[in-house]
Amino acid sequence: MIGNSIFAQRLLQQIKIIFQNVYKSIAFYPVLIASFFLLLGLSSVLITFDITLFGSLGWTKILFVKNKDSASTILTSIAGGEISLMVFSFSMVMVVLNQASSNFSPRVLPNLIADRGHQSILGFYAGSIIFTFIILLGLGSGKLAEPNIAIGVIIAFFFMILSIGCFVFFIHNISKSIQLKNIVEQLKNKTIILIDKRSECKPADFGDQENWHTIYSDHTGFFHGIIIQFTSDYFNKDTHHVKVIPCFNDYIREGDPVLKIKEDVPDKEINSLKESILINPTRYNNENIENNLIKLKEIGLKAMSPGINDPGTMLHIITAIETLMQKIIPMEFEVERVNKGNKIKLLITEIDKSLLIDRIYIPIFQYSKNDLLVLEKLSESITHLNHISNDSKIISALLKIKKNVQNSIDQLKRDITSA
Repeated sequence: MIGNSIFAQRLLQQIKIIFQNVYKSIAFYPVLIASFFLLLGLSSVLITFDITLFGSLGWTKILFVKNKDSASTILTSIAGGEISLMVFSFSMVMVVLNQASSNFSPRVLPNLIADRGHQSILGFYAGSIIFTFIILLGLGSGKLAEPNIAIGVIIAFFFMILSIGCFVFFIHNISKSIQLKNIVEQLKNKTIILIDKRSECKPADFGDQENWHTIYSDHTGFFHGIIIQFTSDYFNKDTHHVKVIPCFNDYIREGDPVLKIKEDVPDKEINSLKESILINPTRYNNENIENNLIKLKEIGLKAMSPGINDPGTMLHIITAIETLMQKIIPMEFEVERVNKGNKIKLLITEIDKSLLIDRIYIPIFQYSKNDLLVLEKLSESITHLNHISNDSKIISALLKIKKNVQNSIDQLKRDITSA
């Protein structure tokens, strides 16, 4: 019975993951919109329309094309034009993705691909083409009634006008999406939203965990979280306190400690806890606070590479990162999670702030150590962050980087003076 329950929960979780992957796919909106146009096209062919009312209005007669040859010529021209727009738009997307990958970072590509506006426009193109070809197929059969021909041509013409408007909007929008300022501001604003949502979580205090029982990993990969619903019914009886040792996206090797539990638990139930741990061979790259900071950092590193050498971009990135770190450093990322289905209380460290500082600022220092202006900006930023922190680990991490930055600044000034 327990096994069936766990299996059902795992199956439900897999279905949820598949649905999320489909929903986030670049093809989701285009396929959805194209399917609607397919149904509209079939309706226009199969349902006979009465256009007597429209035909009685003198000014509307010019809109109704009843001649099959004329209708076929118009629809063929419309279909050809929309195919050209679609091909050019797809080409623009590929150029933009290639440019973003080359000039900024491959990590920003999902943000550009996931733009629902771009996906909707491509779906509208595909749907308009499908609709037009369905009407052409109806004409080819020779059984399409005159009212259906007239209505089909009018709708196809209307879609063509909208497609031209969508194309103008697409060019405008996609040219804005690859501007550095817009990419950085978008990442910063999304991260601020995530931080504001995250700030609602209450910090946890589980006391001293020195004597808790340690549970070790049976797998190797990136830690993607823990789904506590997968545990057995044993944990429904009494309250259990469990600490998750790795942070999200940490790399875990087989035999590494992953959990600590306060209470004594049978080995069989320990295996149930292990099965609830999600370890994946690939890193989780969707939007979260840490990933967005890494994206900003990598844009700056790319700007400081010898092929680009753009210190101005790095200065902008340091300012954006400082704005976010001001919000992150005072926050508590060790929080308690309580599952409604059982009595397990989880202690989770979502982000190791001192490690995050190292991951962000050390690469920036390494890539910028020969640019005095960037180093001075970096030193100023670290000094400011040091003043707002009360955590000794964070202060230590910041001071270590600050010392190296200051040494490089002094060395560069000596080199300039002696030159």
